[in-house]
Amino acid sequence: MTKKTYWDWGNARLHESFTVIAGTGTRHGSYKEYDRNGMLLISANYNHGALHGLCIEYFGTPEKYISKSTNYLNGKKSGVEKNYNLGSSGHYLLEECIYKEDEMIEKTSYYTDAKNRGQKKSHAKLVDDKQYNTNWFQNGQIEYKGILQVTPGNYGNITTPIQYTRYSETGILIEKLDDNIISFYAEDGKTITQKENLSTDVIECYDNGALTKSIKVLREAGNEYYEVSLYKDNEVYSKKIVDQNGNDVEQLRKEKLLELQYDSLYNKLQEILPTKVSMNIKEMEFVRPDVVYCRKGAYESSGKSSALETAVETHKKELDDVIRLRNEYTERGIKKMMENIINR
Repeated sequence: MTKKTYWDWGNARLHESFTVIAGTGTRHGSYKEYDRNGMLLISANYNHGALHGLCIEYFGTPEKYISKSTNYLNGKKSGVEKNYNLGSSGHYLLEECIYKEDEMIEKTSYYTDAKNRGQKKSHAKLVDDKQYNTNWFQNGQIEYKGILQVTPGNYGNITTPIQYTRYSETGILIEKLDDNIISFYAEDGKTITQKENLSTDVIECYDNGALTKSIKVLREAGNEYYEVSLYKDNEVYSKKIVDQNGNDVEQLRKEKLLELQYDSLYNKLQEILPTKVSMNIKEMEFVRPDVVYCRKGAYESSGKSSALETAVETHKKELDDVIRLRNEYTERGIKKMMENIINR
């Protein structure tokens, strides 16, 4: 049974024409759709309400240029799907995909410029949980070829590169991932300039094939540091740990410790001086707050740990002096008190 719908109340401009199973309204057989100007938009077939066979979509032109053609099997994409473009430079293929059970398993894209139109630009094929990719330059030379880990059932959802090679436009090898190690090559395509081990987080730098430097990523308490080692004749002659700004971490830790020591000593002096020592001790230079703060200020403005280290050592000595003088004062006081008791 054939049914038709129209764009207008007078049934002059056809919209759809399709066949249905009698008494059900379920589409079964040929289906065609037209725009308001009578241009064909869709030509398809249905099997008991589901798209089945070749479905062709058009740009709505008198020449019936195709915009997309898709093959269906009982309502699911199955087989080849082609996408086209129509512009001032002509009608041409953009990409070609292959589906299985409504899932894309392969895709080929093409260059669209007038000179290279129809030439492959990229190709990807899904096999189980692996995606095999190839990209080409406009001159036909391979740019990239690799295997990537994907989530099964989700084409293009790449999680981890497994293996790949990159080439220059002239065909020279410039980068390669193999066995979880990325290697970068010099202009000759043979000499390795750098290696990055994805398993150990270590980067190695080379000069004419000789190892010159290695950088290892260190993670500590949410922070990221780098252990930098310098080599000569394949032996380490220098090693240090730096932060993301290149600052020496050991030096930073030393400065932090010195700051804590300085503050601790200063607090002890402040506790002892006001009430527990003689007036003579109170008049010593180091107890003046402005002098104390100036010392720390000088360190902070210069940013040199040596200045603070000197201040810490000075305060240690001053604290020892305070304790010694206080003890001497206390001993004299006790001795004098005992003499007064005896002489009564």
